Amino acid sequence: MNNANSTQYFLPYQVDWLLDMSRLKVSEKSRRIGMTYTQSYEDVRDAARANGPMDVWFSSADITAAREYIRYCAQWARILDIAARD
Repeated sequence: MNNANSTQYFLPYQVDWLLDMSRLKVSEKSRRIGMTYTQSYEDVRDAARANGPMDVWFSSADITAAREYIRYCAQWARILDIAARD
């Protein structure tokens, strides 16, 4: 996703997060601000760019949150037309 159409899917602070290519990123997370949504996109994007298989580890508060993350990853894989397994 390029910067031209990123505002179609993301809010400005989410775009800033996605543009930050730091090896370690830290954010003070609040509830229901879309960080799981944004991080799932970044993880699918990074896995698609990898040369070969890439595992992603995502920690969540409970099984409901974990399932939400997996649903978002599947959504991004479909949008980006990338084959993925959950």
